[in-house]
Amino acid sequence: LGGVSALAGLRFMAISPAAISASAEVRQYGLLLCFVCGSLYATERTFTERSTIWPIIQGLFLLGAILTHYIAIVVLVSLGLYVLLRSFLDGMPRRILFTIGVSQLVLAMLEGWLYFGYVHRAMWFNMDYLRPHYYAEGRETLLGFAWRALSETLSYASGSHRSAFLFMLVFLVGLVALLAGRTKAPRLMALLVISPFAVGFAAAVAQVFPFAGSRHQTYLLPFLAAGFSAAFACLQRGRAVTLLLLGAVIAPLWVTRARPDNNKRIMPIGDMTAAIEYLGRTVPRGSPLFVDEETREVLWYYLARNDASLDTLRSRVGIEERLGGYRVVVPRKYTWAFRADELIEQVTESARALGVPPGDPLWVVSAPWPELSLASRLPDGGDRDVKEFGRISVIRFLAQEH
Repeated sequence: LGGVSALAGLRFMAISPAAISASAEVRQYGLLLCFVCGSLYATERTFTERSTIWPIIQGLFLLGAILTHYIAIVVLVSLGLYVLLRSFLDGMPRRILFTIGVSQLVLAMLEGWLYFGYVHRAMWFNMDYLRPHYYAEGRETLLGFAWRALSETLSYASGSHRSAFLFMLVFLVGLVALLAGRTKAPRLMALLVISPFAVGFAAAVAQVFPFAGSRHQTYLLPFLAAGFSAAFACLQRGRAVTLLLLGAVIAPLWVTRARPDNNKRIMPIGDMTAAIEYLGRTVPRGSPLFVDEETREVLWYYLARNDASLDTLRSRVGIEERLGGYRVVVPRKYTWAFRADELIEQVTESARALGVPPGDPLWVVSAPWPELSLASRLPDGGDRDVKEFGRISVIRFLAQEH
C-alpha cells in the first residue's frame, strides 16, 4: 500500500481499542490476530516471489487460526476466494496453484469437521447475549440489520459510537483508492478487504456466526487497517505525513477514552472476595446455589480454583456441579443471565426437581457481566433477604409448596 499507508495501518493495529482488548485478555483473540496477519503476509509473498514454500506457510498460519478460534472460517473463506481468483488472473504456475488448492481443501475439511463436530452442537454457541448479533427476521429488516451490524462493528473497533461514522467514511475512501489504483496494490485487493465483511454478514443472516460489534469480529482488524491505510494514498505525501503525525498526538486521547470490555473499576475483585467470604459464613456446605450461566463461569474459578476434577451432572434439573463444597445448579431452562421477572419461578421449579422440601432456604448467586445487579432489578415485595457486593447479588428466599 505504500510506506505512509503502511505506517497508518500499523498505528491502527497498535492502538485500536479492539486490538488492545484482544492482546490484553487471556483469550484466543490475540493469538488469532497473530495467525491471521501471518497468513496475509504469506499471501503477499506468494504472489511476489512465486514460490511454493509461501502457500505452505500460509496454510500453516491458517491452520493455527482455525485451531485457535472457530470464527477463523470467515478468514479462510474470504482469503481463499481472493487467492484463487488472483492466482488465475496473475497466471501463477501450476505447481503453486496445486499447492494452494490442496492447502485450501485440507483446511476446509478440517474446519467442517470442527464446526459440525464441536461448535454447532455447543450450548454456549447460542447464548442469550449473542442473540442481538444475529439477524432476526421478525425483529428488523435485512437492510436495517446491515446498517446496525456495520455501525456497531466500527464502533467496537474504534471504541466510540461517535467516531464510528468517521471511520466508516475513511474506510470507504480507502476502498475507492484501491479500486482506482492509487496504491501499489492490485485493484483486486479491494475484494480481499471487503470480503470478510460480506462473509461475516452472510453468516450472521444464516444464524451461523455473530456479526454486530463484538470480540468475535476481532479477525476484521487487519482488513479494517488495510482499508483505513489505503485512504492515505488519496492524499499528497506531505499532507499524509502531517496527518499521520497529528494522529500520534491524538492517539493517547483516543485510547484512554475507550473503556475496555472487562473494566476492573466496575467489577473489582474485592467485591467477589467479599461475596465468597459471605457465602462461606452464611450458606451451609452442601446447600444448592442457583446460578445463571455467566455466574457459573465465574464461580468455577472462585469456588474451585484448586479442584482438578469437577463433577458435572446434566439432568432434568439442569447442570449441577460440586464447587467448593456447594451444589452449584444452573436451572434446566438454559439462561445466560437471570431475568428479574423470571427468577423466582425458575429457581422454584429447579428446587422442586431437586427435591428441596418446602420452607427450606434457597440461595441465588448472581455475578452479571454487563448488567446492573440482579437485586436492584427485582420487583418490590416478596419474602426474601438480599445482600449486595457491588454488582454481585446473594439472594435468599424460602422454597414454596408444590
